[in-house]
Parts: sequence; C-alpha cells; structure tokens
Amino acid sequence: MIKNLNVCSIVLIALSLILSSCYSEPEKELQISYTDYNNRSALRELPTTETVTIITSSDSEYAKGTLVNSATKILIPLDEYFTVRYESVFAPYSDWYERGTSKPVIVTNPSTDTITVSIPILFNTNHPITLVPQDDNETETCTGDNCTIDNHTYTSVLAKWSDNFTRNTRATASQVASYNAFWDNITVEQNWDNISIGNPDNFVTCTEPNNIINLYKQKNNNASYMCDGKKWNVGMCGQSMSIAVGSTGDCSCNQNAWTVRPGIGNANWGGVGNECRGHSQTLTVFFER
Repeated sequence: MIKNLNVCSIVLIALSLILSSCYSEPEKELQISYTDYNNRSALRELPTTETVTIITSSDSEYAKGTLVNSATKILIPLDEYFTVRYESVFAPYSDWYERGTSKPVIVTNPSTDTITVSIPILFNTNHPITLVPQDDNETETCTGDNCTIDNHTYTSVLAKWSDNFTRNTRATASQVASYNAFWDNITVEQNWDNISIGNPDNFVTCTEPNNIINLYKQKNNNASYMCDGKKWNVGMCGQSMSIAVGSTGDCSCNQNAWTVRPGIGNANWGGVGNECRGHSQTLTVFFER
C-alpha cells in the first residue's frame, strides 16, 4: 500500500504509439493527451518533466522517453506484452506529482497505425508544491496568483471543477460524475485556505472551507453555515449534493444567489443570479491555498 495518495481513477492518459513496419523493435512516435476531470491540468503549465517508460517481463526499463510538447520517440517491442508507465515531476522538486501504469499491451502487426493506452493516475497529495518554504534570507514578491521567491515563480495550489451548462437543459451524466469525483478527492487534511463557487464573472468565497467540506461529506438533506457574512447551504438536492449561497436552502429557487447542483436531476442546475432556469453559463467550484 502506498501511503499519502488518492487513487484518481477518472484521470486517464491516452498514449498513441505511431508504428512503422520494418523493424522488430522499431522506434515510435508517442503522443500524450489528457482527460482530467479533477481540473488539475492547469498545474501542468508549471515547469514540468513528463516521462514514459516501456516495461517488459524481462526488462523493467525497456525504453524511456521524455515528453516534449506531449510527444517523444520511444522503442516498443513487437509480439511481446509490455506496459507503459507515466510519471510527472514539477521543477524544482524531485518528488513525483502524478504517476500510473497501463494494463499489458501487445502489438503483433508492425504496420499498425496507432494504438491507444489508457493509464489510471495516482496523484501525490503530499507533493511539496503545496508547501513553498521560505528561508529568512529569501526574497519574495507576489503579483496576483503568483509569488516569486529567489527568482523562481510559484503558483498557488488550486483544486478546481468547472463545466458549461445550458439553460433549460439538464446536466449530463458525465457532468454529474465529474462533479461528484471532484468532491470525492477534496479533504480537510489538504489544508485549504478558501472555497469559491460561481461563474467566471461572479464568485463568492468562504475563508473557512473545512466547515463547508465537512457539511458536504455529511450529505444531510439541508445544512448551513454562516461564512464571511453569507449563509452557505449544503445538502442533498435531487440525486446529488448542492451548494447554495445567499439562498433560503440548497434546493430552492431564489434570485441573487450562487448555486451549484448539477445532480439535481432536472434543468435547474443552479447558477449565479437565478437558481432555477438560470442563463447558460460556466459553473465553477475551486479551492485555494
């Protein structure tokens, strides 16, 4: 058992191996794409090294490649089962941030154009990017969301869910699943400083996020907490949990509120302003520290 990890089965990495037809051990172009329902993809914009390793039964590092612009050339065996291991590391840290290994794959036809390998990813919740140490002799300047310490720029840690919703159209099953999965991976042990909900034009923030997290995890029908002068309603609404701020309840239809409830089971998924029959918009929930 690996400690201090959250298994994030919905984060998948698709690897496309572009094959040629002349060699028993050809060098292939490997490309990578991301399906990240937990919205951690923004962190990949930091200085990062992403590597993939081909593993066979007889060689734990048959071939290894470093991704540049999500691609690299790498050797793969023919007529032999192999797995693909992925790992990412953020500069200047040596600790891994994400890693995972595919199921066994075999290529028997050298003229095969492409194959796709899906890799479930483990996320290192104790990655040192969550803690930016500062010595007494370090110089720090901050602008917006970024801080520069001794000429290295850090971005505040962000856990974010965001999705587009259409007026008078109920949320899809995948939208509900991504929302639920986002919350499954949020814990009070992650020491968040605040939670915000709304849309990109209008957010409301609570600086006591642990109380909101605890209410959400309890899955009561309706609970509330006063935070920064506003009432946060958290509870079951339809088939899933709802958060509504400035409203009379988590499953109500008021105006001048901030509401996120994609699992309600109908077209009243919330929004900023009208909780029911809201205008099409992008709903977002994010945590910062």
